[in-house]
Amino acid sequence: MRNQALTDSTIRHAVHLERLKGSEVKEFAEFLREIDRTLARRLLNSGEISDFRRQRLERLIASTRSELAEIFGEYQEQLEGNLVELAEYEAEFEARNLDNIGWESVIPAPNQIRAAIRTRPLLVTGADGGKLLPSFLRGFSDAEVARLSNAIRQGAYEGLSIRQLSQRIRGTRARGYRDGI
Repeated sequence: MRNQALTDSTIRHAVHLERLKGSEVKEFAEFLREIDRTLARRLLNSGEISDFRRQRLERLIASTRSELAEIFGEYQEQLEGNLVELAEYEAEFEARNLDNIGWESVIPAPNQIRAAIRTRPLLVTGADGGKLLPSFLRGFSDAEVARLSNAIRQGAYEGLSIRQLSQRIRGTRARGYRDGI
């Protein structure tokens, strides 16, 4: 009976975590829309990029990088806060779950939980596997800003119009914006 109660509780909790994940995806989508609006505003207010001289292009890229870095930083801070809250809740949930079936448990102190989040490698597959959370988020932010900056530079070199460059970055409506960078 104890095993069934634990199983039921764990399954219900997994469903709630999936809902939370969906909510985080929606928040990330809003973050991406903010980046899209920032890029569109920067590019549309800059004139025809194909007419830029190198110095003016580099100033545009530098100011764009700065603004994007600020947006990424805000999102990173928000995400890290959400993850700390989730980790603290998970520790309490698991302790309650174990207490409910008669097992003794101890909840780690909040500072121990925060330290574990920041010092334990992420279980992520691929090239980023094993990174710590702060460096993983910072690396993601830096890589995305670099990709966008490089796309602007490449578009200027190719003589793309602002509309063409924007479409290359954002993607096309016909393909649901999945064909952008």
